[in-house]
Amino acid sequence: MTDFLDIEEILSTDTRVPVTFLEKGARDLAQLDPTSPKDQRDINPGTKLLLPLWLAGDVWKRSLVKLEIPPEYRSGFQSRLQAGPSDVNLPEHYYTIGIRLSE
Repeated sequence: MTDFLDIEEILSTDTRVPVTFLEKGARDLAQLDPTSPKDQRDINPGTKLLLPLWLAGDVWKRSLVKLEIPPEYRSGFQSRLQAGPSDVNLPEHYYTIGIRLSE
């Protein structure tokens, strides 16, 4: 459960995560893509964007995107972390974001 007034929670949900829009079509969401033409209303399938975690989770729940795991949560990064944790710089709010991604 998240605490609405927790500053750590607020800051962590603003972190950008990679998403890929699916074939279902994201109607009327073209304003999220800065490269889309001004007269376009929908996001094309296959479009890759970085969205804030709070928004990525919402569109993922609606089956509009494939949420991609950020590089620092993949096995290669985890191997580096286990090999020499003192040499690895963790992103800000690493643990809070990890918890949110696992929900």
